[in-house]
Amino acid sequence: MKVYVDGLERPEFSESASESESESDASAILEGVDALLAREGRVLMEVRVDDAPMDREAFVNVVGGMAAYFTSQPVRGLVQETLDEALVYLPSLERGFESVALCLEQDKAESAQGTLALAADGLDWLVGVFDRCARILSAGEETGSDKVLGTLRDDIERLSTFYEEKKYLNMALCIRQNLLPDLDQVRACLKAFCELAVSTH
Repeated sequence: MKVYVDGLERPEFSESASESESESDASAILEGVDALLAREGRVLMEVRVDDAPMDREAFVNVVGGMAAYFTSQPVRGLVQETLDEALVYLPSLERGFESVALCLEQDKAESAQGTLALAADGLDWLVGVFDRCARILSAGEETGSDKVLGTLRDDIERLSTFYEEKKYLNMALCIRQNLLPDLDQVRACLKAFCELAVSTH
């Protein structure tokens, strides 16, 4: 199997695979490509075998195939895209939580359920993005993001406890007095991450 990384043939990977093209050969090719990209500060985005797209797990099980094409992207570029997406999404998340707080204050907990579920999923995604980007950029101390992330996780735990105990007014108060102001801090950190990603690009 011929191996191409970002359009360039990499015969060293083809030579390392035996003629039997066993599962271990595909796995070894993938490991080699991952190692190469890691050294270059890039991340694997797409794998295609004979022009058929597939995920990493499927590629490891490939037997045969004429050519494998790996497409990568600079890690910093991917981080920048993710940060931009998070900053665009943040106002919608804040509006969702404001709507939940309003329903809870009006004793309409059932009406808040759907929005709350979506907002909770969105918050989980945001926390994941925030955490990964902070680690990739080594931005914890520089931006104070470690503290912000810890506070945000405390908010989530507190809201979860209030929800389980059906203390809906406490939830609304926590959203308004803690979560929404903390999301402002998240916004500031995301903007700082953006500056870091650009300056070290």
